[in-house]
Amino acid sequence: MPPRPAAAAASASPAAAAPAQRRRGAVATLARAVSKLAEGSSADWDQEEALDLIYWWRQALGLLAGALWGYLALPGLYGFIGFLAINIAATMFLVKGVMGVEDDEWENAGTELMQEGMPYSMSAFMVMWVLSHTMLNT
Repeated sequence: MPPRPAAAAASASPAAAAPAQRRRGAVATLARAVSKLAEGSSADWDQEEALDLIYWWRQALGLLAGALWGYLALPGLYGFIGFLAINIAATMFLVKGVMGVEDDEWENAGTELMQEGMPYSMSAFMVMWVLSHTMLNT
């Protein structure tokens, strides 16, 4: 293959660097959000930070609960409904109790905060539940 001209290589590098910059931005936002958790409900939450924290909170909860459900060999519908209840209750506790976010602070706060990361959390839960159940109980 012939070498690429310098102009073409220079124009390709900003596009290639964009995903890395986004990852660093997301990690920095998450780090700020986690540090605000130590302040409790007195912290002033930016909507972006709150949504990032809730998203990752739910992912961790889904993975941990899926592993626990698989270890305990909980059956189908009871396990699924139990995870939904725990996921919603734990997120409500995080938003209202720990973060101190009220519904009137942001437009559509209740809906947006409760929907953030829910489908991905369910997916992580289901995959971990099936894998751990299969590995430990068969």
